[in-house]
Amino acid sequence: MQLVRHVYLRGAMLALLRLALVAVGADAVELQGWETKVENQDLRFTVLKELNSEAVLDNETQLVWERSPSPTGAEWTSAPVRCAIKSVGGHKGWRLPSFYELMSLVDPSVKAGPASPRLPNGHPFRDVKAAPYWSGTSYSADPASAYAVDFFVGDIALHGKSGIRGYWCVRGGFSGQDRHRLDRGHQVVFPGPFKMLPQLRHGPQSF
Repeated sequence: MQLVRHVYLRGAMLALLRLALVAVGADAVELQGWETKVENQDLRFTVLKELNSEAVLDNETQLVWERSPSPTGAEWTSAPVRCAIKSVGGHKGWRLPSFYELMSLVDPSVKAGPASPRLPNGHPFRDVKAAPYWSGTSYSADPASAYAVDFFVGDIALHGKSGIRGYWCVRGGFSGQDRHRLDRGHQVVFPGPFKMLPQLRHGPQSF
């Protein structure tokens, strides 16, 4: 009985998500789960013309990213606010992604360079730097630090929140893989199994 209820709820959630995507003109895109991999990378991303081609749907994760992140960085405390007030393609409702969501864009097989971030080959994004971008994930053991995803290294690292880093806004639901998170307003605290992450190399101190 519980399995039937789970399947029903999952179907209802997918139906609601499909309606949400119709609202932004993405109804023709096949919905998939976070466990799905689009083997043909030419089909992974869809530029949403209904959003003036200013946003991109990731068909693997169903997240909608701004096509061109802000060219200037911000401190961690102001980055979520900047996303919240931002209008992309005439739509608001943007937020700072978790590091899970940012890492979903990293392609470790891509060789990074100063002007070549570790993004999937053939991606439609513009003006993405091979540099750290803030996630909304704070480090619970040190309130002055948060996680950023470095698109040059292709990994996450801790950074002081007062540093200037890039921010890349996203629209859509949180990943089910973020079940360990504690959402506290704009701040997402991750106390889970990554306790050894402070030993990672800290990223560059400018954006």
